[in-house]
Amino acid sequence: MTWATPVPCGDQPAARGGHTATALGHKCYFFGGANRSPEAFNDVWCLDTAGDKFEWTLFTTNSEKIGLAGRSGSSVTQIAGRLYVFGGQEPQTGSCFNDVLVFDPERKAWWRPKIANGAPPPRHSHCACAFHGTRLLIWGGASESGMADSQVYIFDTEKFEWSKPAVAGTPPAAREMAAAAHVEGKGFFIHGGRSSSGIVNDIAILDTGVPPWTAQWSTVRFEVPLGLDRVCIPETEDKLSVAAHQPGSTRMNCLCAEYTAQTIFYCGKMLFCCSETSAADMNAAAEWKLLLLERKAYLPQGQALLAAGDACLMPVRRLTPSAFEAVPRIHHCMFSRKLHRSNHM
Repeated sequence: MTWATPVPCGDQPAARGGHTATALGHKCYFFGGANRSPEAFNDVWCLDTAGDKFEWTLFTTNSEKIGLAGRSGSSVTQIAGRLYVFGGQEPQTGSCFNDVLVFDPERKAWWRPKIANGAPPPRHSHCACAFHGTRLLIWGGASESGMADSQVYIFDTEKFEWSKPAVAGTPPAAREMAAAAHVEGKGFFIHGGRSSSGIVNDIAILDTGVPPWTAQWSTVRFEVPLGLDRVCIPETEDKLSVAAHQPGSTRMNCLCAEYTAQTIFYCGKMLFCCSETSAADMNAAAEWKLLLLERKAYLPQGQALLAAGDACLMPVRRLTPSAFEAVPRIHHCMFSRKLHRSNHM
């Protein structure tokens, strides 16, 4: 993996936060958000990534005709080539939405489906994921008066109806601004967010199974051994990198494998790398930097990227207590991806 900063051509969207980004093929669609005024947007922008040049396009839609209010903190989920918008908040009044809107990128048109059964209470900054082909799962978020409930809601995009499945296990604490992803064959993963007690960094899994089903919550807790921070990074050719740091000491005590003149290690709660310092004597803090994801070897087979900014890794197939702990955070991203074995170190 390598970070890059493209310079798209065409007019660009106004600066904003709380908007959505949804990929469909080689295009990415951006919707809504708000600026600091606060002014909410209801526009749709398309970023075409095909070829050597990225290009912005502002879609002319029927948003005014259907009365689409600008909003921040909504969710947009792609199912069968259509974009499903749920919820959000009007930042000036603080009012929240619980409507479902559908956008057809081919026709550049919005429509409001007629929906059966009761919708979830209005909310924003919630989690939304597609699963089982045509279903949309909604969980968490915040309402006008505080945290939304921790009930699981399912929207069927074929029947256009809401349902509340029976759920076993203890649900995670209600929260807003968490990250979520659906991992095929594993379930609905939730990480972090802000609850009534503050910012959290736990992971909860909702086993969705095959409908009709009774979903099951489980919680994964990552523990750091007392007095010692340590990480083991398994590599593809029987290589193992182990690093440890004793609190209160400036010296890193390491047993490290080197790949391409770089050593990966874990200090406190972040992964770092060093290209010049000796693995035996790692005092020079100025020479350490946050790990940049530039090589596939940094993503061992069977692991998923949990937080791109500081390169935290979470094993998906083997969810046992680990010796690393992600930094508590909100408004982050979480995605699932099939990773392939790499022989390039």
